[in-house]
Amino acid sequence: MLSVLLSLLIAGSLMPTESSSDLIQGTSPVTSVTLTTPAQNFAEPFTAVIHLALAPDWYLYWTNPGDAGLPLAVRWRLPDGFRAGELRFPTPEKIVHDDIIAYGYYRELIVLCTLTPPPGYRATAKDTLRADVSWLVCSESCIPGKASVTLPFSQAASVAPGASELVARFTRMEPGTLSDLGLSTGTAIATRVGGELLVHIPLTGVIDDFYPDVIGDCVIDHKRIVVDTRGITIPVTPYDSSTVVTTVSGLAIVRGKGYRLQASLRR
Repeated sequence: MLSVLLSLLIAGSLMPTESSSDLIQGTSPVTSVTLTTPAQNFAEPFTAVIHLALAPDWYLYWTNPGDAGLPLAVRWRLPDGFRAGELRFPTPEKIVHDDIIAYGYYRELIVLCTLTPPPGYRATAKDTLRADVSWLVCSESCIPGKASVTLPFSQAASVAPGASELVARFTRMEPGTLSDLGLSTGTAIATRVGGELLVHIPLTGVIDDFYPDVIGDCVIDHKRIVVDTRGITIPVTPYDSSTVVTTVSGLAIVRGKGYRLQASLRR
């Protein structure tokens, strides 16, 4: 599978490079990339919004792409002293191609990030936010792409209404917490079967599906994840015998929305 992905990446790298503007030129399936914010006050932490629009039948990846793929990556270029928090992604869809399972987004991807200015910061007309965004977009084939998008603070007020609508759309699919469902987990237990670990997370209720986060130094067999009345069972293969798994996390899915779950693993 890795060889297939690498061949797709090589083929995609022959495509024209993306425009550095917010409107992608040419035939890229990512039709636009924008950077906005609903904020008016930049002296306090505020939300930046990155929005990617897609052509029909193409998709971008979640933080755990699944059996193959690459997640969206953002490199921030900010005024001196600013700090960027972690990217916040909406609940993805499960995408099944034959025996390959991916987690991603059709039509659009809205990503939020909290930006924190230094103490005593005062915005000036020349201060600008910039995000260098890179992705892998897939359908029957995969194409890597990138764009650099900017937002001068002096123009933020003019795009605020559109930014507020994007935040509202994100909020509808923003992952909640397991407690929002009135559910909780017990301690996860791993059973070794040959070179594989079967990680079982007990749940106090029933969910529809489970999308795991990446488990470091391990391969997850996504197509064999089982969700039933006893909880969640995840087949995991460590890269080597010295790999230690201490926690398992991801999204419990109920009626298409994700709820963040984390469980400690009994050793």
